[in-house]
Amino acid sequence: MGTLHDWKMVALEGGVYAILMILTLGPRKAPDGSNTGWSWADGVSNALAGLFVGIGITFHWRALHPPLVFIFLPALGGAFAASKLAPLRPPPVDKSPYPR
Repeated sequence: MGTLHDWKMVALEGGVYAILMILTLGPRKAPDGSNTGWSWADGVSNALAGLFVGIGITFHWRALHPPLVFIFLPALGGAFAASKLAPLRPPPVDKSPYPR
């Protein structure tokens, strides 16, 4: 299953990947082009994708053996599901008569 050092590398590499994904993708956009902002799905999807990438980089082909495959494949499926199943909501409209 790997040593403590291996799992620290998974966390480090996955965290760097997740942060870069958050910085490069930005907030979500609705089909009509309006900016919907950040959602919980963005964080979950990027964290699980980071776990997937961290395990893949650290363990290479050893990640496809039975103990790790139970973490590796659900991380990939969870990242995909969280990014696709989250509803796109338009941002709240400010009805205040005074501009900010």
